Amino acid sequence: MGINKRRYVLVGTGSRAQMFIDSLATRYREECDLVGICDPNPARLEYHSDRIIHHLNYHEVPVFSSDDF
Repeated sequence: MGINKRRYVLVGTGSRAQMFIDSLATRYREECDLVGICDPNPARLEYHSDRIIHHLNYHEVPVFSSDDF
């Protein structure tokens, strides 16, 4: 039986976001699952989305505009 991972959505991708994204996608990968990121700035969403996949070797994470939230 597998463990139930805690699921996280990061709302806001400002200066502290990288710290949380990196921890969830690396150190806490076995216990946690980053399932979305949300921000009003499309450039930030694109930056973090690309970084999550290519730099952190993590699965694709859905992105949401703050209007969706």
